[in-house]
Amino acid sequence: MNVLIVGPGCGVPIPPIGWGGIEKVAWKHCEYLRENGHIVIIYNDRNRESFLNLIKNNQFDIIHVHEDWANDVLSSQNIPYVFTSHSGGWAFGWHIVEPVCQKAPFAALFTGMYNKTVRENKFEIWNGADSKYFFPEEKEKNMCLAVGLDQPRKKFDLIVDLIKDKKDFKLYIIGPGTERLKISDNIFTMPNLPEEELASYFRRSEYFFHLAEAEADALVVREAAMAGCKMILSDYCAQTVGKEISWTDVNNFELCPDNLGELAHKMAKENFTWEKVGERLVEIYNEVLKRR
Repeated sequence: MNVLIVGPGCGVPIPPIGWGGIEKVAWKHCEYLRENGHIVIIYNDRNRESFLNLIKNNQFDIIHVHEDWANDVLSSQNIPYVFTSHSGGWAFGWHIVEPVCQKAPFAALFTGMYNKTVRENKFEIWNGADSKYFFPEEKEKNMCLAVGLDQPRKKFDLIVDLIKDKKDFKLYIIGPGTERLKISDNIFTMPNLPEEELASYFRRSEYFFHLAEAEADALVVREAAMAGCKMILSDYCAQTVGKEISWTDVNNFELCPDNLGELAHKMAKENFTWEKVGERLVEIYNEVLKRR
């Protein structure tokens, strides 16, 4: 297949250097496709003219869009494409996605929206984790980790409140804008880290916190599972990744079973490597091409 992958075009490169969740997903898709003999071009700008010229001058089998800006361009030109919605779940994001789905013929690929019905021409696809970097190491007792851009929906303040008075625990919060959260001696913040260095924190952390209520399939949750962390998640995130490997009683997180991290790693290794994700992606591409 000859594939065009369209990134967000918001200034973060593909592959990202440190921060960039959607950009990482787009790059992992690209890596798998290229490794399996497909031709892939990445477009990660927002210039309408250059975008359309690229399409005009190439014979793409699949145009795979990861951000809303390209939907308007392609639908107005009546050019078929597939679109991965990274909106925050079916209940939170469907009102954004539904109008897009009424435009030009295309397939919609939704990331981990557990509380939805897959309809014709709409497919579920999950995010993955790189098992080269994310794997269990000897865990540092009571080491806690939270990762992400500092936004209200991430609920970092709640995580800090859970840990700040537990002096035998240490909490690391890694992501842009998190410096404000260092309010006690057992809270450590870092603005950004390359994936290789970031992964070392996942490997060593006993607990991973992700309490967001509006994320469809957070990359960091897949990575925490692959790294064998005990995952302390909001009910919504637990539904997405699997309740059997999650702990949702955040106020009593220390009581979660000792084998939870081991179970999470096993499930991630069996189901959520980027190779598995790539296989699913190609299946969807082939199904879309058959229907056209």
